[in-house]
Amino acid sequence: MRRGPVVVVLVALAATALGLGLVLGLRAVRLDEGAVIALHAERWAEETGGRVAQCVAVPGQGRVWLRITCDGPERRVIGVSRLGFEIDLPEAGI
Repeated sequence: MRRGPVVVVLVALAATALGLGLVLGLRAVRLDEGAVIALHAERWAEETGGRVAQCVAVPGQGRVWLRITCDGPERRVIGVSRLGFEIDLPEAGI
């Protein structure tokens, strides 16, 4: 029984599945800046009673994609990664 061709086919199928998974995953991960800002601004407004218009976003540095600052009843600075996760910002960087 020859296993060589079977192994080659299985490796090719696994590589194809990996490639498709990466391509489709990266497409799904692309975030819209405006949607991310709106999400965090709305969440802050609901929690504090502030207005969404009191939030401003600027590009971040390093692993911080966006830095969203909301100033009103309670000041909050939110760092967001390129994957959409909140990142703790060091006090000195605020």
